[in-house]
Amino acid sequence: MTAEPLLELLSRVKQGDQDAIQELVHDELPRVYNLCLRLCRRPADAEDLCQDVFVNALRSLKSFKGDSAVSTWLYRITVNAWKNRIRHDHRRHQNVHVSINSWDADDERPAIDLRDTRLTPEQQMEANESRIVLMKALELLGPEEKFIVILRDIEQKSYEEISKIMDLKVGTVKSRLARARDHLRELFERRREKRV
Repeated sequence: MTAEPLLELLSRVKQGDQDAIQELVHDELPRVYNLCLRLCRRPADAEDLCQDVFVNALRSLKSFKGDSAVSTWLYRITVNAWKNRIRHDHRRHQNVHVSINSWDADDERPAIDLRDTRLTPEQQMEANESRIVLMKALELLGPEEKFIVILRDIEQKSYEEISKIMDLKVGTVKSRLARARDHLRELFERRREKRV
């Protein structure tokens, strides 16, 4: 959707037009849900988080001035909703439960695909095992580290977009991403060594 029709749609949403609200949710839901699923890992948790995101977005729509893309604004709301959920779970002395068992060799989700069609079956099996180890290592990162890695390396967001989403300077994004990647690499190596 181009900028002008989007601004018109947002204007209609702000006025309470139910058709416009449905159109906005319909247009943005797939991206937001995919991000929520990558953060939560469990579809039920992702659906709950996604619902929180859109409820929060509709509540704060009046404050949206159009300075950034709607997707950037929704990603920022997603970050905040996810952080709030983690804080809430932590306060209740509950661990955030993530499913890492679903990342098996038959998994077809496009998160991080290390498969190469030119590989031999043995190489392909090793690549799949590395992918599983990598996804398990990603789950061990702290929330901020996990989020920044997902945004850059899986969602392919630019440093500028991440800067807006996380409300950080571009230089800070780059340094935090570098630290998160180093930590992920360390966790990956440790987990891979355990499997050998």
